[in-house]
Amino acid sequence: MKKLFITLAALAITFSTFAQGTVNFATRVIGVKVFLANPDGSASTVGPGLSAKSVSAQLALVGAGGSLTLLAPIATFQTGATTQWYVSGGSVAIPGFGAGTTATLRMLAFETSFGSYDAAKSGGGLFGASNDFVTGALGGTPPAPALPITAPNLVGLQSFVVGSSVPEPTTLALLGLGGLALAIRRRK
Repeated sequence: MKKLFITLAALAITFSTFAQGTVNFATRVIGVKVFLANPDGSASTVGPGLSAKSVSAQLALVGAGGSLTLLAPIATFQTGATTQWYVSGGSVAIPGFGAGTTATLRMLAFETSFGSYDAAKSGGGLFGASNDFVTGALGGTPPAPALPITAPNLVGLQSFVVGSSVPEPTTLALLGLGGLALAIRRRK
């Protein structure tokens, strides 16, 4: 009987050490003030693009050297009577990070019809990324005898711009001058 109890205790400790920490993937909560803006800086409901497009969001774990590990789920931004452009994606597990630890995350936003941030970025869709931010103590159940920890909100996440990749005006001006120079040289 004693061996069975010790085996069960060891098994419980083993499973709790493999438990992943979680974060609350929501921006309509206390301590998180996020809105999306158009590339010209105007509010997302007024400027071109965003009000007519469906935009999704996904959290990414920022690793060494800035590498990103995409986390599930993907959530669609919503607009309510009093709050615009918020996400309610539920609890997200952070692989490799246990309850009580912290992780560095980044929110990626993209035009839903493209299916992913990378596809929207390379295909001319709307896309944007937040600043990197460090979570509070991740939620979950740490090793015994500690009590469960509530998943933290995305405090530290800041508003960011969502737009398409349009060349800078100076790049377009240089391109125009080059074309003009070629046309003038060709005439001579």
